[in-house]
Amino acid sequence: MIKMKQIKFSIAVMNLIILFIPLSKIQAKQIKDFHPGTVWQDNNRKSINAHGGGVIFHKGVYYWYGEHKLEGKSEKNFADGGIHCYSSADLINWHDEGIVLSVDYKNEKSDLAYGCILERPKVVYNEKNQQFVAYFKLYLKGIGYETSYVGVAVSDKPSGPFNYHHKFHGGGSPKGSGDFSMFKDDDGSLYHLTVRKPDKAFVIGKMDGDYYYPDGDYQIGKGIQSHTEAPAVIKRKGLYHMIGSGSSGWQPNIARYYTAKSLLGEWTYHGNPCNGFNKIDSLGVEKTFGGQSSYILKVEGKGDQYIALFDIWKPENPITGRYIWLPINFSNNKMVISWQDVWNLNVFGKRKTLRNSFVDPQSPKYVKPLILSDSSNLVSSKWVLNFSDEFNDSVIDTSKWTVENNTRKRVDISLIADNKQVEEKDGNIFIKYRKSNMNDTVYMAGRFNSSGKFAPTYGFLECRMHIVKPNGHQMAFWMMPEGEGMKTGKGVDGTANDGAEIDIIEGNKSDAYSNGLHWDSYIKPAHKSNGALIKSTGIHDQEYHVYGFEWSATYLKFYFDGKVVREMTDPKLIPQVPHFIYFSGSCFGQNNWVDGDIRKNEFIQNGGIDKAYIDYVRVYQQLN
Repeated sequence: MIKMKQIKFSIAVMNLIILFIPLSKIQAKQIKDFHPGTVWQDNNRKSINAHGGGVIFHKGVYYWYGEHKLEGKSEKNFADGGIHCYSSADLINWHDEGIVLSVDYKNEKSDLAYGCILERPKVVYNEKNQQFVAYFKLYLKGIGYETSYVGVAVSDKPSGPFNYHHKFHGGGSPKGSGDFSMFKDDDGSLYHLTVRKPDKAFVIGKMDGDYYYPDGDYQIGKGIQSHTEAPAVIKRKGLYHMIGSGSSGWQPNIARYYTAKSLLGEWTYHGNPCNGFNKIDSLGVEKTFGGQSSYILKVEGKGDQYIALFDIWKPENPITGRYIWLPINFSNNKMVISWQDVWNLNVFGKRKTLRNSFVDPQSPKYVKPLILSDSSNLVSSKWVLNFSDEFNDSVIDTSKWTVENNTRKRVDISLIADNKQVEEKDGNIFIKYRKSNMNDTVYMAGRFNSSGKFAPTYGFLECRMHIVKPNGHQMAFWMMPEGEGMKTGKGVDGTANDGAEIDIIEGNKSDAYSNGLHWDSYIKPAHKSNGALIKSTGIHDQEYHVYGFEWSATYLKFYFDGKVVREMTDPKLIPQVPHFIYFSGSCFGQNNWVDGDIRKNEFIQNGGIDKAYIDYVRVYQQLN
């Protein structure tokens, strides 16, 4: 009886102790991995509220600053509440440091009066003044987005509080500037990189020694497209790298990537650095996984390693916006940002063995490209698998491929592509060719591609497939740059550097096929091409052949069954931007391109279904 009373007393005491422990001290369970695009909670089990921000590292601790969004408010109804700060030792588990700069709810005349717009805060440490300086886009209450300022606040501690100091017009324009990045160079000089209002030119200005005001005139960032927003800049091995976005309001768009040897330029455009697919939001690289760039973070203690930060905006309920943090890989000193469903910092020590979510688990573990020893000085062991599909399932992997549903008008026939003309079964994916039951001028053939999901720059592509013997129809394995440039005539510059149609194989002739490039759009007279016919006697006689394509920054090589059949080295003909993969069947009436006329193909005319089929497609990248 005495023991029972003692137990009850102990339980009561423990309950009282728990009641008096502040909730903030009850730590959330430590997490070990990044989960891009999902809800990310802090130590209080609350969603992190630091949108459009950036991260600094100070005395062993990371500090994440971002926009504090107010609950129940939309962007139209003044959701901005100030700057929120979080701290972390491992970049995954974050402690809430609170609002370090608040809007002013009392003084209507304050620059920070509630109703102002306060966006994209960035913090830099000034060694000379031993001061943390915060910058943010500031639109005064009642002014809207027409005229902007850069707001400046200061603090003696990274965890704040920050005191509002002043504002200035960025960009050297009385209308101010928009999205920006603050970049601190090796010599301690600080630069404000921003899009100028109202002309949307991208400009760069040096700040004074206190980091308070621009020191002199802004200069145009040579080579950077106008309307480039959301810039994020790093310097690596003497080369400046910048990612940004286009201008489409709160809606995501395709990322832009540039490099330069000098911060003021000339900057070189490299297209979209992203590849992969965000399964949570069903968005790929053409929408930057549904996000917009906000910052590039150097990982301390991991050598030369970086993380790209993106924000998923939710303008109707901004507090629910989410974050995408992804590791950056560098191939040939160029940035590659691949989607990962789950990852952690150990990825930086396992670059050579990492298999990302685009490698088919059924691919052989140590598979290498088919390269015969007498065909090239290339050593196949330097390649690692980066993307693959073995087509061993009964359904198409929609995280990698989009099956087309459209109609194309030829000169004398119409060609329909739909889901029924592409089928995965029996260890292959089939492209079907048939006559429509509409009339004698309508035919059907399957097409699918990786646009918006996977688009490499450089690498070794390999496909094992059986192509149809052309008789008014053909099979093609090719690549295209993301965007509309080839179709609309944008980017005509006399080179293929900014993107081209890369034909790895077009099976357009009996006992032969063609490969090559088309660039500077399809619109005459700008359109240019460089193709070759590859004689391949018996190409249609056996089940499969292996078609390979090696793409580097300085040459292109085309392979047939492991042997080099063509090489291109003209610098003007080497694409330098991401391209997605394309498999397509086509039908033709009267033409001078493909053997035969589909309207005279007796097998098709009598209701037959011809098929090309693909055993696998694999993409490798170099181990460096």
